[in-house]
Amino acid sequence: MTEAKSEKKTSFSHGITPKLLANIFTVAALGAFVVIGLYIFNFRSTPFSAEVGDWGAFGDYIGGILNPLFGFLGLLALLLTIKLQSQELRLSRLEMEATRKELEGSKEAHDKQNFETSFFNMLKAHRDVTTQMTLSSIRSVNEWLFDSFEYAADRSTLSLSIKGCLEGSGIEISHYFKSLETLLKYIDRSDSQNKPFYSELVEAQLSNPELLMIFYYGLQTEMLTFKTLVERNNLLKNLNLVLLQNEFRHSEESEKVATKQNIERATDVYAKEAFTTPT
Repeated sequence: MTEAKSEKKTSFSHGITPKLLANIFTVAALGAFVVIGLYIFNFRSTPFSAEVGDWGAFGDYIGGILNPLFGFLGLLALLLTIKLQSQELRLSRLEMEATRKELEGSKEAHDKQNFETSFFNMLKAHRDVTTQMTLSSIRSVNEWLFDSFEYAADRSTLSLSIKGCLEGSGIEISHYFKSLETLLKYIDRSDSQNKPFYSELVEAQLSNPELLMIFYYGLQTEMLTFKTLVERNNLLKNLNLVLLQNEFRHSEESEKVATKQNIERATDVYAKEAFTTPT
């Protein structure tokens, strides 16, 4: 609103200034006409003199009256010209600023379009990888991974055990996780101001068995980069941690205790943000 008013005011002044300059030249011309006219009127009966002194007196008369007037009017004209040039420069700056903002807006829209095109292509490619894996095979892998998670004595043993389970699973796990990691890196390294939105689009494509497998995969010590990406993108926020239980236990009470311990271990290994929705 302020910028619009300023432009309107500048445009108004821009139109007034040339008129003032024209008026100044008109006043100067009228002044000269009046001064010379009065001289001619007063000395109309006197013939033209051939004396240099008379013409010198006439010059002093003209100069004495018109020089101050012309000097004053010239000063006004100079000030108005400077003001006019200042207004021209201001208008040029405003136009350049408007052009710059327009170009920035176009660049942002272009960058966003390029990012989203690549993102959705990568997301589709990841879903194509996922369709090559069956949920039953993922559930089988998760059962083996659960045993590694629950019974491993320490983090190093757990990492080796999970790695062995994945390598011996008989399904193409590495391609799945490389595809997912590439997708998460693409979001993480982008300049987008709406990263949580794209992270949610990825998370919405993941089934519960996939989330559980992702959880186990990130427990490997050499998968720190992948685990960090999972945490930054809040990828496990919809993971049902009750899945970290052994369904073959006969004692319900022992199952509750073991499940609670597993959940505590899970939240100790992963940063809290992995299981929360970004604000």
